[in-house]
Formats: sequence, structure tokens, C-alpha cells
Amino acid sequence: MASLRREGAAAIVELEGRLVFGEPVVEFRSRWSDALAGGAQVLIIDMANVPYIDSSGIGSLVRCLTAARKNGATVMLVGTPAAVRSALKTARLDTLFVLRDTQAEALALAVAAN
Repeated sequence: MASLRREGAAAIVELEGRLVFGEPVVEFRSRWSDALAGGAQVLIIDMANVPYIDSSGIGSLVRCLTAARKNGATVMLVGTPAAVRSALKTARLDTLFVLRDTQAEALALAVAAN
């Protein structure tokens, strides 16, 4: 499940459950696409409730990052569990994303940047 809400120039996508091939990835893609189409300058993806991510989920994160960069937006991952961080590190993608522990930290960074 994925939800989207706005906080000023930032959009927060909260994920819950496994980010895997099929409906979870489709729903996630829909939320981040909506956020970018709505003009979000910072996209905060809260992964605190994502226990597992597969290659489709990782691919969707990379597509999100690419689309955001094309729109001049920043992507931040927050609350990323150890298993998800490990998957990102294995794919050598952990350095591409801004990682923060909480939404509050990411929002403070977003406000400071704007």
C-alpha cells in the first residue's frame, strides 16, 4: 500500500508492506508519478514499514530517482529498514539516494534547501 500527502514543496509517499513485482510496484509508481506531476521539489519516500524489496521494487526506486532528477527534484528515503538498505547496497545504489532516519529530518533538510 502507498499513500501520498503534501508538505509544502515536498511530497511524502508512505509505503507499507513488501515493495515487490505486481500491484505494490504499480501503486508506488502511481504515487511518485502523481507527486512529480504535481510539482513536488522534494520527494520523501517513507520505507519504515517495508520489510522486503525485490528487483522490481529497486527498479521502481531507480525510475523514481531518474524522473525526479529530470524534473529538478530530490528523492529522500526515510526509515529504511536494514534488509532494504542491504538490498540497495548489494545493487550499489545506496550512495545514489539521500537517506534519513525520519520524515522530520527529511522535511527539515527539504525546508533548508528551499
